[in-house]
Amino acid sequence: ARLRLPFVGTAHLCYYGWYMLAAAGTPLTWSEPFIPDDPSVPTPLWALEQRPWSVALARRYLDQLSQPGDTVLDPFASQPALIRYAGASQRRVVINNAIPASLLAVMSSADPPNAQAVDGAFTRIADAPRRGQTLADHLQSL
Repeated sequence: ARLRLPFVGTAHLCYYGWYMLAAAGTPLTWSEPFIPDDPSVPTPLWALEQRPWSVALARRYLDQLSQPGDTVLDPFASQPALIRYAGASQRRVVINNAIPASLLAVMSSADPPNAQAVDGAFTRIADAPRRGQTLADHLQSL
């Protein structure tokens, strides 16, 4: 069975050392598992997800497998460095993670909100009344 992608142009699927490359209309193939400059592949392979990547590692990874203008798909997104570099290097980024909290964490790490937005959000939470008392007042009374 051949797996084909409906992307126009070139699509690159990246997942922690397992690479699938496909030009439009060509079948996907797997290559050997590796991460550039990191020869130690842990067992089980999913343990790579817990190891944070540097921007330099993401740069080498994406520069070897894609070009600016390509679509980069990370179907198990958990590395903000990969997303950050892909976006900064003129690549379109498509990410997914089956765990909504993990996806939110990766997205906010890849493009963190400014300090004023975070401060404003916490102020709104602290000032929101609940059962006749704000959270700020409740915390002060503890």
